Amino acid sequence: MAVTPEATPLLINLGLALRSKELAGGVYVISGHTDITGPAAYNLELSQERAQSVKRFLVEKFHIDPTTLIAVGYGSEILKNPGNPAGGENRRVAVAALPTR
Repeated sequence: MAVTPEATPLLINLGLALRSKELAGGVYVISGHTDITGPAAYNLELSQERAQSVKRFLVEKFHIDPTTLIAVGYGSEILKNPGNPAGGENRRVAVAALPTR
C-alpha cells in the first residue's frame, strides 16, 4: 500500500519531528484504522497495511530505527466517529509515543 499524496506532507513533518533531539530514541505506536465497510478480516488486514506503509515511509525516508516503530492494525475496532461508522474520518493512521521510564 502506498502513502497517498495528501498524507505525504504530514508524514514528512512527522519524520522530521521524530528525528529531532527531543523525540529521537523514543518508541512509537503507529495505529492503522478502518471504517466498518467490508468484512472484519479484510479491515484488520487493511489497517495493518496502512500502519506498515507509514512505518516503511518513516524508515526509508528518514532512517528512523524500525525497532522504535510498532505498527498495529485495529480494523474497525476503534472508530474515530462512532456516530458515522462508515465515515472517511474512521479510515486513518494515528501515531502515539509509548511512555518511557
